[in-house]
Amino acid sequence: MFISFRYRIKTLLVGIIFLLGLALIGIQGVGIASPSRPIPSQSDGVSEGGKIFGQACIQCHTRPILQRKTEEGWRDTVYSMISRGAQVMPNEIDPLISYLSHQYGPDSSSQPAEAADGNIAVSEELGQKIISRVCTQCHAIEVVTESRKSEVEWQETINRMIMYGAVLTADEKSVVESYVTEHFGIQ
Repeated sequence: MFISFRYRIKTLLVGIIFLLGLALIGIQGVGIASPSRPIPSQSDGVSEGGKIFGQACIQCHTRPILQRKTEEGWRDTVYSMISRGAQVMPNEIDPLISYLSHQYGPDSSSQPAEAADGNIAVSEELGQKIISRVCTQCHAIEVVTESRKSEVEWQETINRMIMYGAVLTADEKSVVESYVTEHFGIQ
């Protein structure tokens, strides 16, 4: 009887410690106990949005940003990215949208570089980064680098990969299409 009572107490204590641990993890997970980023003040506006951009967006996206959108367009994009898992806190949304609208709006001064023919210049580094991030989720990089296809064939392949689940923004898709056509096109 004495052993049974001691075993019950020990089991009860282990259970309580386990539940306390879960409670602590749950509190930290929702950002109550120790948020991963400081809460921005509304007066910081565009500069605070730049910090949020550097913390949340650059994890998946590389510069330069090729899109030019209105504030409402960026709002739609930010909410779309949050639905895909972007780690943006509710109080960070408005500063982030202000930053994107200011830096990458239709009238912003930071326009992407254009090639001599008027098309957006595709840097080799940007194309490589996108391919490394997206294509190698399922394939060895050689599947891309050892292929030789026409522009139409690359477009068909990329569209098929998107149907299979590859995640690319419209601008990233354009960059990849240009990059692979230029570097892995039919000679």
